[in-house]
Amino acid sequence: TSVLQWQQQISGFWSDISGAISSDYTTPVLTVGTYTYRLLVTQATGCFSVSNSLIINVVPDPQVTVTAALDEFCDGGTADLHVEVTGGTGSIQYQWEEFISGVWTIISGAISQDYTSPPLTTGDHFFRVIVTQNSGCQTISDQYHIIVIPDPVITIQPDVNIICSGGVVNFTSSVSGGFGTPAYQWEQFNTTNSLWEVIPGANSPIYTTSILI
Repeated sequence: TSVLQWQQQISGFWSDISGAISSDYTTPVLTVGTYTYRLLVTQATGCFSVSNSLIINVVPDPQVTVTAALDEFCDGGTADLHVEVTGGTGSIQYQWEEFISGVWTIISGAISQDYTSPPLTTGDHFFRVIVTQNSGCQTISDQYHIIVIPDPVITIQPDVNIICSGGVVNFTSSVSGGFGTPAYQWEQFNTTNSLWEVIPGANSPIYTTSILI
């Protein structure tokens, strides 16, 4: 019959671990640091043996940082999110979540370092990612706030509504709402094919037609 006793090295001395007297031993939850263990085996015949020592290194959980290409954009845009992981140890698994109706909800299939959302509607949207390493390390990122605002409202105004053949019309535009710097492109409706056609070079808030006949 063998008598087993697990020990831990503490401050340079081997100490018996209370109750650790079977062939398997599970430590309590360990904090960051280095831990050394060994097993003593004593048999009734007087035989005695000490196992090799085993060093366990406990490292801090990984640090997780989420960024986005844009964190504010117009209705119908998509959030392009990216996560960087530093620290921890082992291979990494990702799981993105979205905060929906007061509950963090797993996003099906969102298991890579990058995540692109479907088109988002106007309002506030929150995302986070759970990072798990096969060594048992796990970290949940801070929530990332995406703001989706309504599309801009565009108003155009001609200087005149009725002109004689050979005249021109000066249009001005006004943009309210939306987000970012406007880029302009004027178009003209072709009554022959019923299509809107781009007017080359008409890329400012003001547009003056060519001579109309």
